[in-house]
Amino acid sequence: MLISVEQLHAAMQQQEDIVVLDARFRLGKPEAGLEMYQKGHIPGAVYIDLEKELSKPAARPGGRHPLPEIDDLVACFAEKGIHQDCLIVVYDDNQGMAARAWWLLTYLGHQHVFLLDGGIGAWLRAGYPLRQGEEQKTRQTFTAMPMQGWTVDYEEVASLAEAGNGLFQLLDARDAVRFRGESEPIDAVAGHIPTAKNLPWTHFLHSDGTWKSPQEAKEIVASLQLSEDTPVIAYCGSGVTACSLIFALRRAGLRQIRLYPGSWSDYISHYNALIATGEKDENKYILP
Repeated sequence: MLISVEQLHAAMQQQEDIVVLDARFRLGKPEAGLEMYQKGHIPGAVYIDLEKELSKPAARPGGRHPLPEIDDLVACFAEKGIHQDCLIVVYDDNQGMAARAWWLLTYLGHQHVFLLDGGIGAWLRAGYPLRQGEEQKTRQTFTAMPMQGWTVDYEEVASLAEAGNGLFQLLDARDAVRFRGESEPIDAVAGHIPTAKNLPWTHFLHSDGTWKSPQEAKEIVASLQLSEDTPVIAYCGSGVTACSLIFALRRAGLRQIRLYPGSWSDYISHYNALIATGEKDENKYILP
């Protein structure tokens, strides 16, 4: 799941069959990621765009970053040089974007997908070089074998919010201020889905952007009274950084994890959605 910059550099020196994906992106500045890639990227890496390639266009309902159609994803990954047996390493600049590609590739059945620990910052700190411009890989054949039961839709989440039946624990990957509804810089409504617990994905990172150990991740999860057997549903603003939370939860040993792809931006697009604010659902109201 996780590879160090030293391990990646060694594998590249040995000319192993590796595809490196640069997934840097800035919400609200859709061209910024490609520009950063062009100015300097890990040698051999190809750029993959969150909104053009890892999402369908925003929709109501659907959210800001709906999952692409499987055929479109397969064509995209094949164009990046990906096949079933290659090693894939995805990186960003610790903004939570790389895990979206990691999750999608894993969801489609690829068995050798890794995140680069510490991202491009760790690569630079290790003294390794960057390359400018754009690169391409030879198109390959990629066969998707989508996993079943890895996602949930609005109806399933809404039933949990209303009934609180305890079958799944909703986990909100956004920061605490957005979760409590004190501020909402992106979406039209502030707050969270009732019964959700707040577990920001950034809690699993060290200050230098490297991931905390599996043991540290387990301790964070245990602080919310969650265990390896707890079924959870992860969401965020639009289904992107929720993938980073899923990555962290997998490292903590949880296996019953589902993604709500539309996340908050889809949830609030539905008439009569139940909204909560505060740390522990102190206030609830129905969206008009």
